[in-house]
Amino acid sequence: MRMQTKRAGRCRLNGSSTRFTWVGRSLAAATGVVLAGALIAPASVALSSDGEGNHKCNPSRKISAEVDSPTEFRVTNDRRGDAFLNDGRTPGVWVDLDVVPGTPSCVIDSAVGYSEGPSVLHLTLLAKGGVAYEAECAVTGTPFSASNLAAACGDGFTPVPGTPVP
Repeated sequence: MRMQTKRAGRCRLNGSSTRFTWVGRSLAAATGVVLAGALIAPASVALSSDGEGNHKCNPSRKISAEVDSPTEFRVTNDRRGDAFLNDGRTPGVWVDLDVVPGTPSCVIDSAVGYSEGPSVLHLTLLAKGGVAYEAECAVTGTPFSASNLAAACGDGFTPVPGTPVP
């Protein structure tokens, strides 16, 4: 198949082709500007609404870690606002914190801490509205998994009094 490289001949109709050429160029320029704006728009603008006026969760991605020698516990959140826990005793396995009762639906930040006697993992999640939620999970010899995390975290996540901060 050959590609055509010559322009088709133009037909003048009493000088009106100049107006059609100008209109065509203007339309092409306006379309190009609109398309360029859509392509250059930041991803956060493109993801800020679901088409029904509801704002989606747009957290930043961060990770927090705490070491109880030799085990490291990590907590993070994804761009959809889901939070996950990694127990260093099971490398590569991330447990969705939704298995724990009271987990907020739009987590924008997360933190983890550890205390001894008894061994307790402290999970803190910051929800989109500014309310912080915390859960205390008993650390045993068994690594955390989706099947045992809810039981280890007792009452689950509860709001931290006084949040959101004014």
